[in-house]
Amino acid sequence: MKQLVKIMGTLGPIVLFFVGVQGFASPLKLDQIFHSTLETNQELKAARSALDQARAWEKEASRRLFPSISFNASVTHQELPGYQTLPPGLAPGVDLFPSRLYGASFDLDQPIYLGGRIWNAWRLREVQREKAEWDLRAAQQKVLAEILQLVWNWSAQSEVLKVLGESKARQEEFVRLTRRRLKTGNAREYELLQGEADLISYEPRMSEIGEHLTSLRKSIEVLAGLPAGSSFPESFFSPSEAKPRVEVSGDFLQRSREHNPELRGAELGIQLARLDREINLGEHRPSVSLRGRWGWSSPDRDDIGSEDGKSSSLTLQLSVPVFSGLTSLEVKRAGQAGIQSAESAFQSALDRQLVRLEEGKTALVASGQRLGQSRQWRQKAEKALAEGIKSYRVGLTSNLQVVQLQAARERAALGEIQSRLDHHVKFLNWKLALGEPVEEWSKALTTPHQKGP
Repeated sequence: MKQLVKIMGTLGPIVLFFVGVQGFASPLKLDQIFHSTLETNQELKAARSALDQARAWEKEASRRLFPSISFNASVTHQELPGYQTLPPGLAPGVDLFPSRLYGASFDLDQPIYLGGRIWNAWRLREVQREKAEWDLRAAQQKVLAEILQLVWNWSAQSEVLKVLGESKARQEEFVRLTRRRLKTGNAREYELLQGEADLISYEPRMSEIGEHLTSLRKSIEVLAGLPAGSSFPESFFSPSEAKPRVEVSGDFLQRSREHNPELRGAELGIQLARLDREINLGEHRPSVSLRGRWGWSSPDRDDIGSEDGKSSSLTLQLSVPVFSGLTSLEVKRAGQAGIQSAESAFQSALDRQLVRLEEGKTALVASGQRLGQSRQWRQKAEKALAEGIKSYRVGLTSNLQVVQLQAARERAALGEIQSRLDHHVKFLNWKLALGEPVEEWSKALTTPHQKGP
């Protein structure tokens, strides 16, 4: 038994190591990449810190509703004119105007009404916190959309490399057949040379694609915070060949007003401008506060803390501004100008959003149609090439015809890949315009087709 435990203790770390290596080598899913991005991206960390700061300021503003209590200690030295002193014989032993006065007290300050500044300041911080939440969401949308475009580009380039590899393999077969036919006198020397030249042409193209793939992989790893050498799936595109389903009717402007972070931020900017005006105008309005003091005051320091030196006061203070150089009028004008600026910015954002939605919808529908046509083009071109190679093997098709069929098939395959990438990007732009979370709807793009590209 002890020997078995010893063996297990020796093999355990080794087994765990290989399991860890296997887990690390398994292809990453899109949601795993998103999760790593949300956890490690520095731009998102900055947005979250800004939100934490806004929440802290909101709590600080709410604390202004509670009274403030402070402990104060002081020593006052005063020199009084002669008419404020008493003759020594009039009140022996009594010093009504001491030259030095010691004090210690607990002071309370409870604002009751400060022209609306307290409540408006709290509401201002609340709106700023809400805007910080939308700013965080906007940053998440931006970063995840960038990740999504990178993985789609990587998938497209991977498929392009695969298509070129298939074309190269067919070209190698074509060159072998041409050599065989040249020996039997059924082909000419220039046909073989042209076939070999076409075969060589694939090397620089595939090398360039490989370099681009390496760059895209590095960008994904850095932006998403992934370890170097992470394993990716063969493609991040949807495996479905179903026709794209796109919403083309509905009140998209209203939906985007409710969910688009940019529009929500512009709308909150109007509230911030109004609250800022009210806070500034509050300084020119009446205010009421309650102030209390409990402590000690005595010319003799030893009386501090004793019953003899105890003193207290409670004051209900009303302050009514009467004249401040007409600054309140300028404050009001400035506040109104700020509100008008925010309202104009929001209306401008709405106008741009309306154009964005119209253009996005048109582009999305058109790209979906192109994708369907490109798929048919690719299917027919591949079928034509397959039939042409069969005929070439039995001598019914010329070299030139096979070369043309091969080039047509390659153009069709690359065109279909580009159309698929374009449709995915148009779909992404449409969803971003509506303000729908990228991490939610993008799941359907890497699982069996449900909705979208």
